[in-house]
Amino acid sequence: MERMSLLRRIVAVSKDSEIQRLAQQYGREVFGADDLTDALDIVKTVSPNLILFDHRFNPSHIHEFLNKADKNSVDIPVVVVGNDNSDTGLSNEFIRMGAFDYLLGRRDYNRLEQIINRIKNNLRASDLKPDIKQSVWHPVLKETRVVFLPVTWLLLCLWLVKVVLLFIPLR
Repeated sequence: MERMSLLRRIVAVSKDSEIQRLAQQYGREVFGADDLTDALDIVKTVSPNLILFDHRFNPSHIHEFLNKADKNSVDIPVVVVGNDNSDTGLSNEFIRMGAFDYLLGRRDYNRLEQIINRIKNNLRASDLKPDIKQSVWHPVLKETRVVFLPVTWLLLCLWLVKVVLLFIPLR
């Protein structure tokens, strides 16, 4: 069954064939990864629009993945797919660790289309502001980048002042 809301590329980090099939319903190209290392390698290579993680990964795994991905300038939304027995309180923990959204399991699969529409809206909004370099997906990382940019400019200005002072003759 083909969906209206398709993303170009989705990485499914799962050994579960059901998660792979879910990704195939919403992605034109789907890439599978068994673990975080594989996922990072694939993400660097194919630049996907979405990364789906299955219930094998806990919030600290997602946090670790996002930290490593951010070092490689990767800014891709992550959706975690829980199993049907998942605790609903776990979704808040995943979101707090940087996941874009959380599906409670099979009964929540239909929400993926809504999530993809939100992702597309965020992509369109960021395309309208190409000169603003900030994270659309991770609020914590967004704050870091907001601080980083002024510090970078300050360091650049200090370096320029130093260079100029080197060429001013002393009396």
